Amino acid sequence: MKLLLGMLKPKSGEIFYDEKNIKDIDISKIATYISQDIFIYNASGMDNVTLFDYKHKKDLDYYIDLLKVRELMERNLGELGRNISGGEKNRIAILRALNMETKIIVLDESLANLDELNKKEITDFLLGLKDIMIILITHDYDEDYLNKFDEIIKMEKGKVKEIKKNMKI
Repeated sequence: MKLLLGMLKPKSGEIFYDEKNIKDIDISKIATYISQDIFIYNASGMDNVTLFDYKHKKDLDYYIDLLKVRELMERNLGELGRNISGGEKNRIAILRALNMETKIIVLDESLANLDELNKKEITDFLLGLKDIMIILITHDYDEDYLNKFDEIIKMEKGKVKEIKKNMKI
């Protein structure tokens, strides 16, 4: 994932996105990374989503309502998000990613510490997004959960161990 996000350079070979070499493009315009440790500013929800820019994607209000965080938009979230739950932090991070209008959202264990209800709601929301690729890095081996995704790539010690494509009807 670090290669795809440009955090590491390949020792050999090349990486392409839409037939363009990844070394020749600004990855931040294509992919947004959400880690397990979501940074929250001591500011309102809207400031956290827009990163104090105040310009926002036209669909942002729709997503705010869909993720059920309208009341957080005016409220101060506290230093490092102390005034909100883990599920709410995830929702803020996802809105931040959607506002950046990238085509790929990478979640690196960011749903790992959520209760089952929050995890299900957020996963269902993400999988319902159109024209955005969701890449979830997880240690969750629950087959029912994993089968929600189009493709599962199991890795071990940095090597692909298995690829499973789920056929959705």
